[in-house]
Amino acid sequence: MSSIRELTSLPTGYRLGILALAVTLLQSNGPAQDTPAPQPTPLPGLIYDQPFFPNAKYDTNVPKVESVLGFLVGSKPATYGQIEAAIKALSGKSPRCKLVEYGRTHEGRALY
Repeated sequence: MSSIRELTSLPTGYRLGILALAVTLLQSNGPAQDTPAPQPTPLPGLIYDQPFFPNAKYDTNVPKVESVLGFLVGSKPATYGQIEAAIKALSGKSPRCKLVEYGRTHEGRALY
C-alpha cells in the first residue's frame, strides 16, 4: 500500500482484517521464544526405576546404557549420536549382539 487512498479503496472486510492484524501485532508481548518452555507433566507409571528383568544375571563386560548415555534411560530424550554410541558400545562388548547397518536416512545417518 503506497497511500491511504489505496487502503480506503479496499473492501470493508479487507480493511477490518488489516486493522485486526495491526492491533494484534501491537498488543503482542514479543516473540514466543522469550517465554520459558512449560515443564512436562509427570505421568504415573512412566518412571523406569525397576529392573527390566529382575533377578537376571548380566554380563559385567557389557556396559549399561546409562553409563554410555550419562543419564538414566527414560529420564530425558537422547540424541541420535547418543543412541548410536550406546548401541555401538553394546554390540562391541556383547557376543549376543551384532550391529548391522541396513540403510541411511535422508540426512545421511546410519540406520541399524
